[in-house]
Amino acid sequence: MKAKLTIAALTVSLLSSFAAYSYDINIGVSGNVVAPPCIINSGQPIVGDFGDSIVTSKIDGVKYTKTLNYSLVCDGRPSDSMKLKVLGEPTSFDGELLKTSNHNLGIRMIMDSKSFSLNEWVNFSYTKQPILQAVPVKNDGSEIAGGVFTAGATLLVAYQ
Repeated sequence: MKAKLTIAALTVSLLSSFAAYSYDINIGVSGNVVAPPCIINSGQPIVGDFGDSIVTSKIDGVKYTKTLNYSLVCDGRPSDSMKLKVLGEPTSFDGELLKTSNHNLGIRMIMDSKSFSLNEWVNFSYTKQPILQAVPVKNDGSEIAGGVFTAGATLLVAYQ
């Protein structure tokens, strides 16, 4: 881009030296330089399947913790300082838990053995990509009906 602007400027000054009049012209250049995007899990959904063996009376927010396997590739990143956020709808009984299709059941998100809040950025280093986990949590004092449940969220990753 600079080479083209330089050549254009030289051409203008050469032409203006032959003209009887010369003019000053301001040239403005703007743009937006962005780092290349990261690719999360090769563009595929991250699936955490708790299976068929969850016993409702044993859901305690610890038992049934599931590691979420995913990949993260950020070629051409400007630095290793990064941040992530799980964007999702919280349960009505606890704003820290991801809402599920069962109104008395939520999912707690865990990063490197520590709970983290939905919809808030958490810092990490690309050289030590975080271990993400999910664990079912029931609404205190409630009964959970047996059956299939689902939940959905979006994992966002950004440069710091």
